[in-house]
Amino acid sequence: PIKQWEVQRAFNLRLRRRLDQAGLELSMPRLNVQLSRAPKAKSAEPDEQGTPADGGI
Repeated sequence: PIKQWEVQRAFNLRLRRRLDQAGLELSMPRLNVQLSRAPKAKSAEPDEQGTPADGGI
């Protein structure tokens, strides 16, 4: 149990070398975040009768 980390590192190194020899890559978990802005609301400028275009909201 005391050498578990040393054994794990050695195993991972061997695995990595074998995968490199085979031309394979390890997949890495990824999180893609996409940000977008809400569409702009219609202008609140008054129309011909003096009421806002969005109904005053």
